[in-house]
Amino acid sequence: MERLPELQIETKILRRTRRGEKRIIALFSYRYDVHLVPDLIRNIAPSVHGYVALDDRDAGVRFSSEPKRRFALLDAARSLGADWILIIDPDERVDRRLAKMIPKMTSGPQNIIWSFRIREMFTPQAYRDDGLWGAKTRNTLFPIAAVSDFDMQELHGAWIRRSTAFEQRNADLDVYHLRMATQERRRQRRLTYAAVDPERYMQLLGYDYLDDERGMVLKTLPHDRGFEPPFVEDGGLWAMSAAPAARIVPDHDRARLIYVERMRTQRGGNAALHAMRDLLGGKRGDTDLSELSARLALEAGQPELAIEITNATLAAEPDQAHALVTQALAMMMTGRDHDAAASLERALDTVPESTWLRHLAAASQRGRDALTDPDAAWRRWAKGDARLHEGAKVGHGDLAIIVIGYRAQPELIHAVESALLQGEDAEVVVVNSGGGPMRQLLAPYLDRIRLIEVQDRLRVGAARNIGIDASRARFVSFLAGDCRALPGWAAGRLRRHRAGAMAVASAVVAEEPRNLSSAASAFIYHRTRHPRTPPDDARRYGLSTARVLVAMVGYFPPDTFLGEDSAFNALVSRIFPLEWAPDVAMTHRYPTTPLGLLRDHMRRGMRNPLHIKHVAELPWPDFVAKMRNQLNTGLTDARDAVRDWGGFDPIRLRLIYRLQRAANRANERGILRGARNLALALDLMKQARSAIENDPAMAVAQARSAVQLAPQYWRLHVDLADILLIDDPLEHLEEAIGVLQAAHGLAPGAEPPATRLHQVLMEQNRPAQALSEAERAVILAPTVRLHHVHAAKAARALGNLALARLHAHAGLVAAAYHLQPHILLKDLYTDLGREDLAKARTAMSRDFSKRHASRTAHLAKSAAPGKTSP
Repeated sequence: MERLPELQIETKILRRTRRGEKRIIALFSYRYDVHLVPDLIRNIAPSVHGYVALDDRDAGVRFSSEPKRRFALLDAARSLGADWILIIDPDERVDRRLAKMIPKMTSGPQNIIWSFRIREMFTPQAYRDDGLWGAKTRNTLFPIAAVSDFDMQELHGAWIRRSTAFEQRNADLDVYHLRMATQERRRQRRLTYAAVDPERYMQLLGYDYLDDERGMVLKTLPHDRGFEPPFVEDGGLWAMSAAPAARIVPDHDRARLIYVERMRTQRGGNAALHAMRDLLGGKRGDTDLSELSARLALEAGQPELAIEITNATLAAEPDQAHALVTQALAMMMTGRDHDAAASLERALDTVPESTWLRHLAAASQRGRDALTDPDAAWRRWAKGDARLHEGAKVGHGDLAIIVIGYRAQPELIHAVESALLQGEDAEVVVVNSGGGPMRQLLAPYLDRIRLIEVQDRLRVGAARNIGIDASRARFVSFLAGDCRALPGWAAGRLRRHRAGAMAVASAVVAEEPRNLSSAASAFIYHRTRHPRTPPDDARRYGLSTARVLVAMVGYFPPDTFLGEDSAFNALVSRIFPLEWAPDVAMTHRYPTTPLGLLRDHMRRGMRNPLHIKHVAELPWPDFVAKMRNQLNTGLTDARDAVRDWGGFDPIRLRLIYRLQRAANRANERGILRGARNLALALDLMKQARSAIENDPAMAVAQARSAVQLAPQYWRLHVDLADILLIDDPLEHLEEAIGVLQAAHGLAPGAEPPATRLHQVLMEQNRPAQALSEAERAVILAPTVRLHHVHAAKAARALGNLALARLHAHAGLVAAAYHLQPHILLKDLYTDLGREDLAKARTAMSRDFSKRHASRTAHLAKSAAPGKTSP
């Protein structure tokens, strides 16, 4: 990277800073896009107090030092007295709403980093919205104190330093990037970056995707957003052309696989599928990567193509069990359950020992196994006594409604009534835990429901999982015992599912909407699920899903107090859109008295995952400030929502506002109480780790106390297990295993609990138990690569190479860009004497290793002191 000659800096103040205002300065540099600067200034002028511009036209090199330009701009901004920085480029335009919103955004706490969505314009009036394109964000507005003084990466470097003192917040604003608005500009951008970074050191996913339009989804600019002045097409490229002598090479295999992964996990399945098939075009006969192609077709909503691809794989490799799994999932997606069951039976013939395959086979038959059997699938989630009652007139329609009860609360009967009144021949399954007179309560409806009574208390995730395994309908929905489904709740879901939706989210309203306490709560907790919430703002909860999704992404975390739906939603939303259905509504029972309101918010605050998320990473004062900022923002939004949608007169509105303020304070007290417990637990665990060498008994006692203080924080369980095993591996082995199992039940999608459990069991020469635990982890979270890797390694240790191959293939499909599954398959093929299959994995794993080492060396050299420092 060549050094810049003398820099040309222009600074300008556009308007005075009023009393109490913070000074906002925009930063940008220009070269080939100089003629775009006047319109850029017109665009940002209403939002900022001034700007700093760097004229890069006389740089003397084709591509000047990005860090040096960044540092020069920041130094000039400091000299102007900037408090806040707005990052922009001449070929970008900010959302017209920014001018109205920015005073409030910059007048509050000075520790907020505002991220904006980046909208890549693919036409003058439409931006690309699929996959990583729709998920692009950038830290665009931030305090100058947050800037980075050490990121020396030559391309795509960071403006912001990583620090727990700053809070990341989504501004709900857009930056529109115009440079991609024509096909030729997109092509030239790809060529330029490919020339500057031929080895893809600076961007792991490469650059070929920049002008690949296959599978793209365009979205027209919303009428209430957009930008001014309007886009004017001048026919220019606004960028340098790639040097004629530059080495333009296509992306290497790992970059293409990383791009595929980024697209598939951000609902860009069609584009990912095209890229994958391109890669396979140069690797004909690579049946392992064909498996990934089939899975991508499935996730892109093309199950018939997935079946076609797996048929080709099976023609070459008839014993490829994982190809049969993918084929079965595709058949389940199209409603061909009988054919899916046949494919899974073929897989079981090849790998009869697999618990995961037996689970999938049972799921494909949609509950044809006897639900009353002692080993029925639903019983795995019930740790104590559990009974099933089967009504003679249970529905057999396409929708299962799973009603969740606890201790037979009296209002549960209203939830069940509302489910039965939906019609649609709905299959109603009631799961109650904690005891209580359920049969007496539901006596009028026992012949029309399936009732499961679990004596011990269940977490909501476990109750949901029981309902999934104890129902048969093609689509599954859930209804809490303190809710009622409104008319059309089931029909609206089925209409969308039958039209192709894999997951449908629903709205919530208060059961007593005119009660002031109830309204105050409703608009605090569920304002983003109100029927009038704009689709872009709606939070997608209250899902109903296609049953096949459970086989694809896994179950709900069975042991968490709160957030089990968030964990499941996150898995689904990586692949399929969650369709917002405001007409699919249910009522929720909120407290109806001020005292009940305060108690409820205090209790919710204590269980709020906010403190688990932030206490471990923030100093206490920073955590408190962050928490209060979030609660106050939520309170403002709640007040706006009840004002706009509640229909209350001014006097009642003021009373609701008071109740909401009081509820917010109660919520804060609850969060602080829960957070203090976690802070104490973390401190105790720190003391335990320090004491383990000198006083092991005290260390164990402290670690156990830490877990008791914060039993929902899975990392503490892992720490406790480690301390137990350091103290006395033989005496504490079984306790440590149980502790790690509990950690995994709290976070099935997290890798550390399952990984540590696998290590412990393999170190103790218990591969059979390691395999059992790994397959349990796979059932709970089949998209996690390491769960399959652990299962493959344990099966290999037991000499079961067919089962090891099944899971190694699944691990490759879960993360083909990762080196580990390729090495694992290479070793398995060598064990099986299949050098023809080992050859492709050997070549790819060597290439991955070589590129990783080369990139690491390059970045270390670039970061050497004095390399490009200003």
